[in-house]
Amino acid sequence: MEESEFLPERIVQLSLSEDELVLPWDAAVEAIDILEKEGFLILCWEGWLRYADGAVGHSLSHQGSREIRRHPEEPWADFSKRAKQSFTKSASESLQKFTAKPENPGAQLYFCLVFSREAPNA
Repeated sequence: MEESEFLPERIVQLSLSEDELVLPWDAAVEAIDILEKEGFLILCWEGWLRYADGAVGHSLSHQGSREIRRHPEEPWADFSKRAKQSFTKSASESLQKFTAKPENPGAQLYFCLVFSREAPNA
């Protein structure tokens, strides 16, 4: 997980996985902001649950988003902005729905983040 090299240890420690970046909402938003400055963009996300007993699993109700695609000739900065807006809209809507009606009492919704990085000379 190359992205973790650019994140503060306090954020990395919040991840539910050592192989993927799976964070609660506030940390996910902060990680996206930090990584954006390093040339990464958020491609998609997947909903995970942390249950009251500490177990983790995939959310059945909050599956996440499809991978966002770059338009032909779209500048990286525009693609990055659009990707971040897509994440913010879809993930915050899921969080609001989850908060209003959790699919499992006592569980917390986490966001598994998938990033892409701008290729050199792109």
